[in-house]
Amino acid sequence: MVLDPPSDTDLGQIFARTMYNPSGQNTVPGARIESVLLSDDGTPFVNITAPFDGAYTGFEEAAFVRTSGGWRPDVSDTVPTRAGNRWVAAAERRSKVVIVGDYRDEPPGDAGFIANQDEVVLVDERAQNFLGHGIATAVRGRYVTGYDAGFPGLHKLGALEWIDRRRVRLGAGVAWSANAAGDVVGDDRASMDVAGHPMLWHRGRPVRLSAGTGSAFAISDRGTIVGAIGDDGFVIQPGGRRAITRLDTVIRDRGWHVSSAFAIASDGSLLAVASRHGNDPNVVLLKRSPAIEEPFQAGVR
Repeated sequence: MVLDPPSDTDLGQIFARTMYNPSGQNTVPGARIESVLLSDDGTPFVNITAPFDGAYTGFEEAAFVRTSGGWRPDVSDTVPTRAGNRWVAAAERRSKVVIVGDYRDEPPGDAGFIANQDEVVLVDERAQNFLGHGIATAVRGRYVTGYDAGFPGLHKLGALEWIDRRRVRLGAGVAWSANAAGDVVGDDRASMDVAGHPMLWHRGRPVRLSAGTGSAFAISDRGTIVGAIGDDGFVIQPGGRRAITRLDTVIRDRGWHVSSAFAIASDGSLLAVASRHGNDPNVVLLKRSPAIEEPFQAGVR
């Protein structure tokens, strides 16, 4: 399934209320997709950034969730009112997400939240200063992953895991995902503008998954790991060898090139970036064949 972005009508449900729009039309020029996520229950989310111009110039950010009726605004009423621009950093299910928002009455910074139905629990809040700030990237059960952005020359980039809201620094790099057992995947990059190597932190101990540069973006409760090395999306099946398999070799729909896989649902569905016959890339859902467990096989839907 190719996930088309929200339409101007969808975007207008949020941005038209807050942006200067002299024509009065329900359009949002300049809006772009910042990120797309897939929760463990298979719900897609998308974060949109749109510029505004008037007495002030800047950007508005908002999250949308995919339902049977299409895209609709998400989490607008589930975070504290003093949080400004809000977007979904990660989602375990439709009703349990990690939200990141700017605080308008504080120095520039970010905060991560877990929103579980009507309950909002603060995970981490640190104003951006010379020590950097923490950003949440994924949530699974009692575990939340993320990274400390650090500050050049003073404080290094660090992979983080919150266990029952207790902050644990795993080592250098970025933590992108955790499973219900607390295993964490990510990479060991030294800064956000350089590449690292795919990593697994098992019981807090680092394991490098490949000598190639890239990242492991998601891990399922069964232990399946997906990510990208160079321009190739990969999957690692559960087991002792942790052999890396290019997704191009196991999808049934030939002609597609999967450049990255960055989320996995409990039914085995993957959220990925793929292109067909060299055309522009699309965000796609790879649906796992229900009758096939090993090796991994999927089709583009």
